[in-house]
Amino acid sequence: MRRTSIAALLLMCLTTAAFGETETRRCRPCGGLVAATSLPDVAVPLLVHGSATDIAALDASIIALSPEQAALATLIVDVDEVPTTIESAETIVTRLLSTKLGGGQTFESAGISTRGRSGEIAAYLVRRMAVLMQGRNVTSTIVVAVLTADELASLASAGAASYFDSVLVDESARASVAAWLETNDPSKRMIVVASPRAANPLHDIASQFGGVVERVFLATDPAAAGAIAAMNGELVGDFAVDSAADGRMLTRDATPVDGTPVVLVRGEDLHTAVVPPGSLDEVRIASISDGGFVGARRISATGSNAYRDVGRKAGRYLIGLTPTRDGYLFMLDRPAPDEVKGTLAEKIQVSTEKRISVEEIIRNHQAYWAYQQTITPRYIAQNQTDLRFSLGQSAERIEISITGPHFFDGDRRNDWLWSDFYVNGVKWKYGEFPQLPIVQAEKVTQLPLAINLTNEYRYELAGEESLAPFDTWVVRFSPPPDAPAALPLYRGTVWIDKRTFARVRLSMIQLNLSGEILSSEETTDYAIFDATTSMPISRVDASRAPASSLLWLPASVTAQQVVSAVSRPLAVERRTAFSGFELQPLDFDGRYETASASKKRMVRDTEEGLRYLVKGEGSERVVQNGFDTSQLFLLGGLRHDEGGELPVLPLAGVNYFDWKFRGRDMQTNVFFAGVILAASLADASFLGSHNAIGVDTFALAIPFENTIFRDGEESEGETLERQPFSTQARIARTIGSFLNVSATMSATWVGFGEAEDTAPDFVLPSDTWVLSPSVAARYDRRGYALSGFYEYGTRTTWEPWGIASEYSDEQKDFEKWGVTLAKGFFLPRFQRLGLEVGYYDGNDLDRFSKYEVGSFGGERLRGVQSDSVRAETMLAGHISYGFVVGDLFRLEAFYDAASIDDAASSFDGKIFQGVGIGGQTVAPWGLLIRFDLGKTIGSTRQDGFTGTLLFLKLL
Repeated sequence: MRRTSIAALLLMCLTTAAFGETETRRCRPCGGLVAATSLPDVAVPLLVHGSATDIAALDASIIALSPEQAALATLIVDVDEVPTTIESAETIVTRLLSTKLGGGQTFESAGISTRGRSGEIAAYLVRRMAVLMQGRNVTSTIVVAVLTADELASLASAGAASYFDSVLVDESARASVAAWLETNDPSKRMIVVASPRAANPLHDIASQFGGVVERVFLATDPAAAGAIAAMNGELVGDFAVDSAADGRMLTRDATPVDGTPVVLVRGEDLHTAVVPPGSLDEVRIASISDGGFVGARRISATGSNAYRDVGRKAGRYLIGLTPTRDGYLFMLDRPAPDEVKGTLAEKIQVSTEKRISVEEIIRNHQAYWAYQQTITPRYIAQNQTDLRFSLGQSAERIEISITGPHFFDGDRRNDWLWSDFYVNGVKWKYGEFPQLPIVQAEKVTQLPLAINLTNEYRYELAGEESLAPFDTWVVRFSPPPDAPAALPLYRGTVWIDKRTFARVRLSMIQLNLSGEILSSEETTDYAIFDATTSMPISRVDASRAPASSLLWLPASVTAQQVVSAVSRPLAVERRTAFSGFELQPLDFDGRYETASASKKRMVRDTEEGLRYLVKGEGSERVVQNGFDTSQLFLLGGLRHDEGGELPVLPLAGVNYFDWKFRGRDMQTNVFFAGVILAASLADASFLGSHNAIGVDTFALAIPFENTIFRDGEESEGETLERQPFSTQARIARTIGSFLNVSATMSATWVGFGEAEDTAPDFVLPSDTWVLSPSVAARYDRRGYALSGFYEYGTRTTWEPWGIASEYSDEQKDFEKWGVTLAKGFFLPRFQRLGLEVGYYDGNDLDRFSKYEVGSFGGERLRGVQSDSVRAETMLAGHISYGFVVGDLFRLEAFYDAASIDDAASSFDGKIFQGVGIGGQTVAPWGLLIRFDLGKTIGSTRQDGFTGTLLFLKLL
């Protein structure tokens, strides 16, 4: 017997509370009462009804319950309004959210009645109320009350099925709803409301038992509570209706009469309960098949007593019944066969191996998150946000860091004070930092893991993973195939703790982006606090603490956006880290007022996204609509390069950039520095699509000397001057979330002239247009940039030039292609390590179409003079490392190396190397100063050095 008792206990433990707490051993099935004006003195299951439009009355009926009664009760909130829109449905939910639903009581089960309505609005109400009740610890078992099986089917088809555990119906719909559940969702249980008919009120309850029914509430006098409590005390275990008992009702002289006794049998020991309909005025006999019973007890409100008025006849077991209006039943004992034990053990094994469904995981997670929202306090945390912008195809980055306090006050305030700015780790100390353009993707209103009107997401249980010390379910989410193409949505993965149903990590990629945002991805990790003490708690301690004692707050957000900047993809990495949390600080308001009164910049996370807070007419700040889309920079400096016409080139000019040129969805960038002009104009969303188009122009006012090396020595007689002008048109499109492809048509005018040491007999090339269609692709993710290109070039004029033996008609047309991989590693204290490798190749390349290495070439090696080294094939690598001295000065070291093949220069895997040093600081008046010096080393070193000194002023 001990083994079967333990097995039965294990079966009961399979029913768990939402956050991992197990139920005690209790009746199954059970009886109860529909709560009336007066409550019974005995604690029995009660069905408590209340209206969503009369919260005061609902709270009054709840408060009247003792904790013992509430623990056995089922609470049903009747939605007697008729919501026709999501707004009106949310009004009902908000009304309940504004009250202390349940008065602090915890119920056996709870839910709502949509009063015969179905469809998406009703399903939305079911989902929202289920999460609200479970999250606020009103209950862990959710009930939905329906009138018909069709209503239940409609709720299920609208996505509400996973949000309730039991279905409450009137006895008239019992059969049809039970049939639907057994066919479509047999894991759900049913609760029935019955009307009194028989002399024995327990028979009215027991006659509804069977199949998926787990509880029956009888609408009768509270005086029946004692008998119901006695019955429930006996029906402990896994009782089920015994259809083979063949129950009958007889008169004293054995004449059959109307009515059938209900016979229940318990699987663990075959104990049998007999519940006859009873009689008010005549003696009756209950007759069932003889099961070898060894004793009988009569159970009623007055207790349990051995019963002697029993007998056997013709294979039947007979129980004599005296007239009474009190409730009663009989318990019959018999030995349990040995084979039952083996059957039961097999049942336990199968049940415990059943995996939780992804729908159940999501529902419990939503409930826990709803609970978190009720306990999340206002707090202050220190924030550091790092923004890293890629520069072209290289691993070089510009990093802007912003630090300051973050004020969170629920729905009222979610504000940041931007106290300090750092540019590449150098602190900005001179005046207010200019407003940065806040370019954000369209706000996603239908978030994953939240409850929406319609099911805009599909969830898949992808597996299990340990994020030490948490064992998590890995759940992937994505929009359904028929989701509206223009609706901003996410796809991604959430890691949900198995024990608490908290999200440990959330990673999302935004879909259906528009405008200049090409892709947006972010991952959030959480810090954990003791909800009672407001103190941080270690992850190890959190993995063992009760779920209700934990508070989870965002600790870090790692993100990447790829923005279309003048038709080119610009990768922006962002990392926001919160530290030094102060929960419920007493001086919150005072510190916020001090921050708001300061001259520092402030921003707020609004429904429309991040917005600047600016000072209004009064003392309080107001949300600024939009921002200045343009930026103007003053530029000055010197450029030293022996490959130019002027070895020392003065630079003075401006750079102007505008995200919304003349208020339109156009981007423009103009860089003018005396002898250099570079201008671009682009539409990031051409014709409302995700295609970007743009045009670029580049001009150089002074020529560059073009030299050539033969056998490792410069051939001075073949030096000439070259002066280019180019323009190009580009169309680009993002495929998926991280791959950008583009097609470009370039037209470059190249004019040639004699240099000071050009040989008299050297034939200059003809001035010509070079037409170059090309395609390129770039993949950006998690700091990696993989890019490749193919270019085909043709010249409009191609005549013999230079040395006749080297001229070839085939070189009028040429091909070039290459691939690069770059990655920047950001280390503590503004240290950065950059790595890059690239391979370049082509066909029919000549002196003027080969890859050029130098300051203005496609591949930069520090110290190499412009137009001095060319390559038909090249494998190049770059390493950089930077650190900050205090917060005043940034130093960087560079190493470049390339293996170059060039037949004309007798380079066969020739190694070129360059080293460099760079620095940056911020001077008074907000003047950004940067220098860069480079020198070649090794056997191929060149005389002299290259260098740049720049002064940049943001206006």
